[in-house]
This record gives sequence, structure tokens and C-alpha cells, in this order.
Amino acid sequence: MLPLHIVRSDYDRVEHAYRDLNELTPKDVSTPKQSTVLLLLEQHDEAIKFLHKVVEKMQRSQRKNVIWETTWLNLVHSYRKLGKYSEAEIYLSKVDAITTAGPTKASALVGLGFIYQIMGQTSDAVECYHRVLAIRPSDHTASEMLRRIMEDRVHVTEMEWMREYLPKELRDDEEVEQRLRSMKERNTRQSKE
Repeated sequence: MLPLHIVRSDYDRVEHAYRDLNELTPKDVSTPKQSTVLLLLEQHDEAIKFLHKVVEKMQRSQRKNVIWETTWLNLVHSYRKLGKYSEAEIYLSKVDAITTAGPTKASALVGLGFIYQIMGQTSDAVECYHRVLAIRPSDHTASEMLRRIMEDRVHVTEMEWMREYLPKELRDDEEVEQRLRSMKERNTRQSKE
């Protein structure tokens, strides 16, 4: 385990620690990951660079799937934090492809569902959450995200119904239109939280 002062240091010190660790154990793929995890705390762009270096090293080694899973999930975390959802989706799909039913697969599917939800791909998100619940029926996160999607659909339907069935004089009322827009914005924000 690395000393705690490295965790709190700036990027230059972390990079220096990475080089030192890599020189000490050049054949150990997991060692560079230790410093990469440190970077995940704040330096997501740099973490991505280091994680890709780890992937390059792993491609030359015969490592177990669990090493790939961890590295890819760390990449997902950094890409998601940077708002690069398409890239996060790629690595979550890779984790999904190499894992069997279990906690890692369920976690990857929750993450993938969340990414799909952010990207507006609601039906894909729902499918992921259902797959999670098939693996882990009591998964609180998947259940909660499904509940939010369903509530959002109900609110959108209510707003469409209100717009369709309001008397004509109210449909043209700016105050009513503003309330409908506010409801829709609030529901959109809540679905992203």
C-alpha cells in the first residue's frame, strides 16, 4: 500500500510515484493501477492516459479477467466523470461481455443503464436494469432507477394529456405554458439525479 501522503499530493508527485513503482516491478501490471486509482480522485484525463498504459501492458500479459474488469471499470468512472458517455459505454459493454452472472456483471449493468439513461436511451436503460434485477433481485439502485424512469414517463404523459385536453383559451395562456415547461424541466432534472 502506498503511503497516505501520496494520495494527497499533486499530480507531479503521483506521476513520480508511478514511475518509481513501475521501475521497481516492471512486470507487475497491477502496480501502475495503484497510482492510477490515486489519479481517479481528481485527475480524470491523466487517469485515462495511465489506464490505457495499463491496458497496453495487460495485452502483452496473460492476466485474468478480473484485472481487465477493474481497469475497464476505472476507465468507465473517469470517462463518466468527464461526461464522455459514449466512451464509458464502450468499456461497460466490455465488462458485461467478459463477466458471468454475479456482482461485477450486475454493477456493470447498473452503470451501463445509468449511462443509457443520461444519453436518453431509456429503453436500453430499462433493459439493463431488468437484467440486473434478474441477477440480483434486491438491487436497490436498479430498482430506484427503474422507479424514476416510470415516474418520468407518467409525468410526461400527464403533461401531454394536460396540453391536449386543456381548453383552448388556457392552452394559449403563457402562465399555463410556463408551468408545463417548469414541470417538464423539473422532471428532467429529477430523472438525471
